[in-house]
Amino acid sequence: RFKILTMAATQEWAITQQCGPQRRSGHEGSTIKPSVETLAKKPKKVPDQPTQETLSMPRLPNSYCANSCPIGSAVVKTCSHGCCCQPACGDGPNGRVSQIFGHTQHRKGVTSLTKEDIISHNLFRSAALVGKDQGLTMSHSTLNIPILRTVEAVRQWRNPALIGFVPTMGALHEGHLQLVRHSLSSQQNTIVSIFLNPAQFGPTEDLMSYPSTLESDLKQLAALAVIPGSHGIPHDGFDGRMTTDSRATRNISNISAGAQESLRKVSAVFLPTNDVLYPSGIAAEVKDQRGAFVTVHGFSEQLEGARRPGFFRGVATVVLKLFLIIEPTIGFFGQKDLQQCLLVRQLCKDLHIIRPRAIVAAPTVRDIPTGLALSSRNTYLSPSEANVANALFQFLHQCGQKLLLSGHILAPEELSESFSPPLASFTLEFVSINDPVTFQEILAGTQIQPNSPIAISGAMLVHCSSSRLVRLIDNIVINHDLNHDI
Repeated sequence: RFKILTMAATQEWAITQQCGPQRRSGHEGSTIKPSVETLAKKPKKVPDQPTQETLSMPRLPNSYCANSCPIGSAVVKTCSHGCCCQPACGDGPNGRVSQIFGHTQHRKGVTSLTKEDIISHNLFRSAALVGKDQGLTMSHSTLNIPILRTVEAVRQWRNPALIGFVPTMGALHEGHLQLVRHSLSSQQNTIVSIFLNPAQFGPTEDLMSYPSTLESDLKQLAALAVIPGSHGIPHDGFDGRMTTDSRATRNISNISAGAQESLRKVSAVFLPTNDVLYPSGIAAEVKDQRGAFVTVHGFSEQLEGARRPGFFRGVATVVLKLFLIIEPTIGFFGQKDLQQCLLVRQLCKDLHIIRPRAIVAAPTVRDIPTGLALSSRNTYLSPSEANVANALFQFLHQCGQKLLLSGHILAPEELSESFSPPLASFTLEFVSINDPVTFQEILAGTQIQPNSPIAISGAMLVHCSSSRLVRLIDNIVINHDLNHDI
C-alpha cells in the first residue's frame, strides 16, 4: 500500500532517499529509485562512510619527488578507519602533477588512484585536479583553494557536505567577507561564487566598467579563518572595520597549531563563465535573449525593479541556476539588498526548492565611523563624496523616527521633503515603506501598532566628480527579525 504524503512529507522522503537516514549528520548516498517497499518501510541504516572530518589528511605539498612522495613531509597518514591516505602518483616537481590525496580502504602502499576511488569515498572536495580530465576542469590555485569552473566539477566537489553558499559578483569588500564568516561559523564547508551576471545589467548600465579584482578577491578569501560556532566573528575579534590580508595572516600565525587546525577556511570558489551559466547565450537586450529565465512577481516590480527593468529577472535566474548547481544547505545574503533577499526567499518557497533549506539575511556591514553601507560601487566615490554618502542612512533613520512619532505611515512624498543633500551632486531617488516579509508597500495613513514590522528603503543618486552616476541603496527594518524563522 502506498502512503499519502503531504508536500513537506514528500520533500522529507525525497531527501531520505537521496541521503539515507543519516541526513542530519551530513552523510549522503546515491539516489534510490522509489518503490512500494521504500515508501512503506523506513530505509535501512547506511553504514558510516569515511568523511573529511574522520580523516587525518596531510596538507597538499608544493612539489613531489620523482616517486611522487611529498618533499620533506611524511608520506602516509592513517584515518580512523585504518585506511591509507597518501598522494597519488604524478610526474615529479617539474612535470604536470595530478595533486590528489587519495583514500583507498584497507589497501596500504597504493601509489595511484582513480577518480572513482575518490568519489566513492566522498573525498573529491579534498582533491585538486590540475588541467582537464574528462570534462572536469577543477584546478588548484596557489592559495590552496579549489577553483571550480564547470558544473560537473562543482557537483563532484559538493557530495556530501553541509554547505554554506555566498554568491557574489566579485570586487569583494568587508560586507562580502562578513557573509563568508557567517557561513564558515555555521557550516562544515563554504563555497563562494564570483560571477559578474550580465542578465541583471541593462544595455546602458555599468557591466563593462564594474570593478574586477579577482586576484585580490581570492587572496582575501584565502586569508579568512573562523572558529566554528563563533557566529561569524573570527578569532581576532572582528569589529566591522576593514581588515587587510597581512593582518589576517599575522593573527593566524600567532595562534597555536592546535587552534589553527580547528579554524574553518573557504572550501572552494566557483568561477563560472557566461557559457557555463547561460548555455543558450546571453544578449544585452531582453527581447533578444533565449533560454529559461525566472521572474518573481510581487518582488520584482517595485523600488529597484521599477527603475531597472529586468534587473530582478536576471538576479532570480542566476541565483536559481547557482542553487541547482551547488545545492547548498544555507544561502547567505546581505540585508543591504533587502529586496533581493526577500525575492530569493519567495523564489525558493514557490518553486519548492529544498536546497538551500534557508536564506540568511545578514546585517548590513557599515563603514566606521560614517555608517555608510559597504558596496562595491563605493569605489567610484571620491574621498569627499564617500565621507558624506551616509546621508541616505541618516535620512532613513529620521524617517523611522517620524513614523513612530506620528503613529501612522506617511506618504513617501512627505518623507522626501526632509532629505537634505550634503552636496549638490546628491539626489534622493526614492523612499518607500514596505512590509519586511511580503515587501508590499504599506499605504499612507495605515496605523502603526507598537510591534508593527516596517522596512524603510531608499536610494540615492550621486553624480560623481569622475562623471559617473552611482546609485547607492540602503534600508532599515523596524520591529522585525529577518531571520526569526531560521
